[in-house]
Amino acid sequence: AVGVAVVVAVLALGGRRGGAQIPPTTSDSSASSPSPYDQADTSPFPYAKPTFRYEPFHELDTTVQNIAVEDLGYLEIAWNTHGLAPIEQKGWRDLTTNERDAVNLLGFTADTWDCFIHHYDSYAWVDLTEEAVQAYTELGWTQEH
Repeated sequence: AVGVAVVVAVLALGGRRGGAQIPPTTSDSSASSPSPYDQADTSPFPYAKPTFRYEPFHELDTTVQNIAVEDLGYLEIAWNTHGLAPIEQKGWRDLTTNERDAVNLLGFTADTWDCFIHHYDSYAWVDLTEEAVQAYTELGWTQEH
């Protein structure tokens, strides 16, 4: 499906930088805890890449590990193998309230979850946001292909 190309593109564009941290809850740029999002990301994606999601499970902050395991059902192997965890098969609109709360705690929004984790797999082209269509178009996809 279309999502497979995004997985390949995300992995190709992704890099492992920095340790995983829960994003600061304030917009204060002087916050001592760095954001897990690469704000200097120059990829064709319309949203900042959640770099912590590309870190090996054993390198994650304990809080992130606990949320991933206890609230989202990840196992270490599923975290380290993108697309393996059942939670990643759900689009934002299909997540339960508790699952949304947990992914929000990790710093995801509806847009970043659907783009980088779910890869819009359960969406039809007409369901995609303008930003998602832009990202797919830049990757060479069209509604027909």
